[in-house]
Amino acid sequence: MTKDWEITTKAISSKNREIVNDYISELSSINKSKETIKLYRNVLKRVFLINPKDLTKWSSKDILYCIDKLSEEKQENTESTYITVISAFLKFCKNEEYITDLNVKPEWRPKLTDSLPRYLEENELVKARIQSEKEKLRDRLLFEFFVSSGARCCEAYSLNIQNLDLKKRTAKVIGKGKKIRFIYFNEVSYMLFKKYLKNRHQSKGAVFLSQSKKRLSTRRMQVIIKNIGKKANLSSKLTPHRLRHTFATDLLNKGAEMSYIGDQLGHTNLNVTGVYARLLLGSIDDEYKRCME
Repeated sequence: MTKDWEITTKAISSKNREIVNDYISELSSINKSKETIKLYRNVLKRVFLINPKDLTKWSSKDILYCIDKLSEEKQENTESTYITVISAFLKFCKNEEYITDLNVKPEWRPKLTDSLPRYLEENELVKARIQSEKEKLRDRLLFEFFVSSGARCCEAYSLNIQNLDLKKRTAKVIGKGKKIRFIYFNEVSYMLFKKYLKNRHQSKGAVFLSQSKKRLSTRRMQVIIKNIGKKANLSSKLTPHRLRHTFATDLLNKGAEMSYIGDQLGHTNLNVTGVYARLLLGSIDDEYKRCME
C-alpha cells in the first residue's frame, strides 16, 4: 500500500524514487513533523524533476545546477532551506551507501541577512485585538490563544479537548519532534474556550473545528489570522508565527529569563531563543539615543 508521503510520479526514475522514499520513510520514523516531511518531499521531488539523471551518476555540477534552478527568483532564506534539504538528503545517501562522495559545498550557501523576529508593536496589537473581537467565536479564540500562549500553528492544529485544563489555564501540546510540553493561556482565552466548547457533547477530539466539523487545518488558521490583520489595517502581514514572536517579546519586556521563554516556546536550543535578547538590546540602544541625543 502506497504511503501518502511517497513519491510515485513516473517522471522520476524508479531508482531515484526508491532512494527519496527511503529517506522520507527515515524522517517519518524519527518523528519529524508532517510539515517537515511535506517540505522535504516537495523539494526533493522538484530536484529530481529538474535533474532526472540517476543520483549514483551525479557530480557536484548536478547539485549546483539544481540549487540554481530551485533558487531562481526566490529569497535568500528560501534558497538556504533548499540547500539544507539537499545537504541532509545527500548525507543520508552517503550513510546508506547510495553514493560515495557528494556534498553541498559551504560556499554554495547564501549569506543571510541577520533578521530579527517580527512582532506586533503595542498599538498594532491593540488594533488586531479590537478586530478579533468582531470575528466569530472560534476565530477570536484562535487569535487570543496564539498571542497569549506562543503556540505554533501545528500545535493548535493537533490540540485536543482532553489536553486542555481550563481551571489551570494550561494546554498539553505536541511540539516539534513530537515533544510534549505544557503552555499557559490568558483569562480571555479561558472564557472563550468555555464558551466555544460549551455545546460539545464529546470530551475528546480536536478543539478547533472547521464548518464541516473536521479538524481545522493549519492553512485555514493562517488565513484566519491573516484576515484579522488585513481588517485591522496593519502595515504588514499578520501570521500565527508573528503572534508567537509577540508573545515571546512581551515576556522579555516583562523581565522573564531567557531559559523560561525558551521553555514556553518549546526551544531545545537556547541559541534560538537568544535572538530575542537582541531585540531588547536594540530597544535599550534606541532609548539611549532618544535620551542623550
